Amino acid sequence: MNNPARAATPEALREQLRRQTVHAYGAKAALCIEPGTDRNEAVLMLSAARGRIGAYNWSDKTMLKLTDGEIAGILAVFYGWAPKYQ
Repeated sequence: MNNPARAATPEALREQLRRQTVHAYGAKAALCIEPGTDRNEAVLMLSAARGRIGAYNWSDKTMLKLTDGEIAGILAVFYGWAPKYQ
């Protein structure tokens, strides 16, 4: 069995993260979270689609793109470390 922690190079880890996506499906909507890049800047893409189980309207999705700085600011608010983020 391969040990990914031992064999992984930084480039391989970046490539693996680029392909990672997380999906959450509900009765009326679905969410897709995936890392990406925009103008050579790392971003986190959040896509939400309305629909029903098994049939979500991804062609009419709502997308939110967050940079690492924006993620840090939002998390600071969520954790109560900052009163707001602009």
